[in-house]
Amino acid sequence: MKACVIAAMRADATRKCRLPLGERGREMTLEEAADYLRMKKGTIQNWISCKEVPAYKFMRHVVFFENELKRYKDLMMVPN
Repeated sequence: MKACVIAAMRADATRKCRLPLGERGREMTLEEAADYLRMKKGTIQNWISCKEVPAYKFMRHVVFFENELKRYKDLMMVPN
């Protein structure tokens, strides 16, 4: 697949996996999210800048939520 098609799929999955505050699960750091998705930190950081992964920026900190990453992983069919 072309890179732009894959990026569009990731952005669409990101929109679909946003959850209300009470259903998001535990907070995760960038390192924990990278381990959970089995990706390198640099890849996750690139996806954050392109809004292709569900993440929230607070000041200089990035926060991920476990349930949103689980849904994202399921939508993208990332193997365990």
